[in-house]
Amino acid sequence: MGFRIEVDVRGVEAAEKKIKSLLSAVDSTDVENVMLSGARIIKKEARGRVRGKKTGRLKRSLVAKKSKRRGNMFRSAFAAVDRKKAPHAHLYESGTVERHHRSGKSVGRMPSKPFFEPAVINKKADVEREITNGLRRIVRGSVT
Repeated sequence: MGFRIEVDVRGVEAAEKKIKSLLSAVDSTDVENVMLSGARIIKKEARGRVRGKKTGRLKRSLVAKKSKRRGNMFRSAFAAVDRKKAPHAHLYESGTVERHHRSGKSVGRMPSKPFFEPAVINKKADVEREITNGLRRIVRGSVT
């Protein structure tokens, strides 16, 4: 007993054209720029949360960048602290335990003053919305 299945496919050329236009959009820098706009939201929020403004190095160290390109894939984007500009950022974010000199004299502890993690938590939904809307614009523009 054998089964026979017939499939009638129509519109393959149109579907192929749409898929190719989508792939060319994903390969473009438009996607990278959308990702970067999301990273910039985090950077801006973190800058607003930095409280110690003695020299401004910590605030100036916040960056939003595109990652390095790996093969044919598009680059991702990230927000971070440039440790060369502000090597003390992790101490500011997390604080320190009580410290002592060799003589035993207490230097004290530095309380944590988080700025980056709360910025990420606070703006997570905004970043998701920005990236989603940006990618929708790209897809709508490429599939015509």
